[in-house]
This record gives sequence, structure tokens and C-alpha cells, in this order.
Amino acid sequence: MKENRFRHTIFGFAITGLLAFLVGFLYHVVAFASPTPLPVHISQVLGGTSGGGAAEADDASVKPLEVFWKTYTLVRQRYRLVGVPGWDDDNLIYAGLDGLLRSLGDPYTRFLDPKAYKQMIEQNQGQFQGIGAYLQQSRDQRHILLAPIPNGPAAAAGLKRGDILLKINGTNAVGMDIDKAKNLIRGPAGTTVELTVGRRQDPSRPEGADNPMKTVKIVVERAVIKPDEVKFSAGPPAGHEKETEIGYIRLHQFNEDTENQLDRALVQLGKKRVKGIVLDLRGNPGGLLDVAIGVASRFLEEGPVVFIQEAGGNRRAYNANRRQFNGEHRKYLPANTPVVVLVNRDSASASEIVAGCLKDHKIAKLVGETTFGKGLVQTIIPLEADGNRGALKITTAKYFTPNGTDINHKGIEPDYKVVARGPDEDPFAAETTKEDPQLDRAVEVIRKQIQGGAAALAEGAKH
Repeated sequence: MKENRFRHTIFGFAITGLLAFLVGFLYHVVAFASPTPLPVHISQVLGGTSGGGAAEADDASVKPLEVFWKTYTLVRQRYRLVGVPGWDDDNLIYAGLDGLLRSLGDPYTRFLDPKAYKQMIEQNQGQFQGIGAYLQQSRDQRHILLAPIPNGPAAAAGLKRGDILLKINGTNAVGMDIDKAKNLIRGPAGTTVELTVGRRQDPSRPEGADNPMKTVKIVVERAVIKPDEVKFSAGPPAGHEKETEIGYIRLHQFNEDTENQLDRALVQLGKKRVKGIVLDLRGNPGGLLDVAIGVASRFLEEGPVVFIQEAGGNRRAYNANRRQFNGEHRKYLPANTPVVVLVNRDSASASEIVAGCLKDHKIAKLVGETTFGKGLVQTIIPLEADGNRGALKITTAKYFTPNGTDINHKGIEPDYKVVARGPDEDPFAAETTKEDPQLDRAVEVIRKQIQGGAAALAEGAKH
């Protein structure tokens, strides 16, 4: 497990008497965008005493709990007499907790059952058991789009980027919550899952008479998946083979292995003597907060990466790490190497932290579309130390860019706005078409920066 770099303590935490038993267990702080939540780091234990330490519940808070337990008791006594299959005490409690948190009206606050919590931890660690595919919600929230990981089980079974999920083992997936879909698709290695998908003839364009969609059934055998979260080209970006001085790095999300992979990419690009880097964060839903700060620190030597403000508290700066800035890659890449960051409407949370940081510190220009706009932080609280009872995910803080900008529901405006080609509802559009005007513009911007730097050096040499 990665060494903790940031610690937050919650004192006197309790949700009346019902959740008093939570006090004393580990928690995580997270920065991610729906619908792909990820924890940020393990922190110290919650405040409280060994004797309980929870606040006493008053009469007003006890009465709703009495109604809850009375309902639960009646269901256990009466419903089980009917002999309906599927009876499960745990599922009743889990559904009650889920309803409690969803009633807050916060799309990021919810209960994670043990399976979902375990999957979240696995994904945080950079590996999981499943089919090897990214899932992302369409912009109308009705469909889930798929993108197989290269050389993974889903790709081998015939799943294609841009496929639309219709059914999972015969269960309708249209309009399904993406967390539920992930829960149904993932499972032990060696087992299988049947996916029914809709496939357009040309996934880069909307469905229509000239672009029909056919239904395909695919059976995938699950396996242990360890995807590469950092894709890079030790040379010019695709479609720009003549631009030998430009390197390309794409981050799919921020997990515990992302920084190591990024370091390897930067070193290899540096050894190729590239003079500028395109950092692609399009479609990146976020991930670990401390990893986002670490990624930004590879480009920012000092100063705040982000400000975090908990309820009723002051803003706290999380600063760049000078040691990470001066890593091995700095032997090959000068500190003033030009950087352009690609973003779109699906660049969210931790991606926005990195993009906002590099923009505010004038280290990089942003190209693409306005980002997702999630400036909230969640706290993950396991209900038992080992996580066997699931966990709560609760919004506890907001974050702000180094200039103090609140991006929640607003997003970050790019310096150069370029609309992607492809179907508006498809977050993978840039990867399902050979045309990529956003990347084209990024290369144009960084080429001018490289030429400008060379001209400045030449001018200086004359004096």
C-alpha cells in the first residue's frame, strides 16, 4: 500500500445512534467523478474514544430509528413466512442504508455493499477481476458505453470500442446505474458473463438510416485485469508522424500505479529528446487525490496544486512535491518543457485538479472542451475495519484550483476551445474516429511554443 501523504481527521463523527459503531475505523478521502468513484488514500483512524465516543441521540432522532427497526422486525417476522426465495437479512440492511444516503439528493453520496467496496479497492490498486473494459455513461445518462482494454478478455471475445450496453445476463441495462452495471459484470476469474450490446456500423457517428445499429451477444470469461493506465508514444502523436519533437501521454484514470507508469513514460520521452509534451486527460473520470497531486508535481516545482475546504473549515493548500518534480525524468526533460493538456466534457474531478493546477500556474495551455465540473470530495468510511460490511461514501469537502476558482457544476474552460467530431453522446468519440481535431490543435499550439522557445534562445545568443 502506498505511503500516506495526506491525513484528515474527523472528530465526533456520528449519525445518531444507528451509525455510532463507525467511530474508530479507517477512512479514505476521494476525488472522482460519477460514475466511476475511486478512493484517494488511507488516513488515520477517526476521532473517538474506545468506549464509543458517539454523540447521544435525542428523542427526535430516535423516533425515525424506531420506525426503521419496527419495519425491519415486521418484515423479518411476516415476510419470511411466505417462503419467497431470495430472503437475506444483509440485503435488507444494505438497501436501507443505500436509501438513507440516496435520500440526501447528492449523487456522490451512497452506500457501497461489500462487493462494490471490494471492487473499488481493487480498482484503486490498479487491478481487478472482470472482463477488461472501461464503462462510461452517455451524456444523456440513458446508455452505458464500453471500451475494451487492449489484449483483455473483452477484446478477445469481440467487444468493440463504442459498443452500447443493452443487457447483462439477460437483465436490461438501458438506464441502469453504472455502479450496478459494474457490479453485475465483474466477478471471479474463470466465470463468464453474457453481454448484449448495440453496435453501430460506424461508432464515430450517431445511429441512423445510413449508420444502422445491430444487436450482438458476447460471452466473456472473466480474468484478473491489470490495465496500463498510462498510454504514451515515445515520439510524435498518431497522425503527426513528422512532429518528432513532440511526445504524447494519455492518462485513463488516477490509481496507485499511475505515478510509476507516468515516470517511465516521461523518462522514455526524455531520452527521445522530445521538446514538448501533449498530456491527454480526455475521458478521464478521476481517481486518487494524492495521485493527482503527484501527477501535477511532475510538472509543477512548488506552490499549491489544489485547495481543500471541509464543511465550516478553512481552505487547506496541498502543495507540489519538489522531489517528484526533480525525478529521474528531469535529467532529460528541462523544467521549461512546453506542455499542452487535452480535456473534454468527460475530464472530471482528479483530472480537473491537474488541468486546473497547470493552467493556473501557466505551465500548460488547455485545448478541447469545458471539463465535467465536479469540485467535490468524498470520504469513504468502511463499516468494519476489514470492509466486510461495505462502506459509506459521503461528500465532505469542496476543492478549489490554485487561483481559488470553484469549478463545481461549471468546469474549467480551455484556452483553445475545439469541439470533438463524432456522436455527441459518445465519450469515446475521439478514439473511434481517425479524425481528431482536438489533438491536431494541441500539436499546433505546442509546435508554436517549441518554435517560440527556439527563437528566444537564438535571439538571446545574439547579445
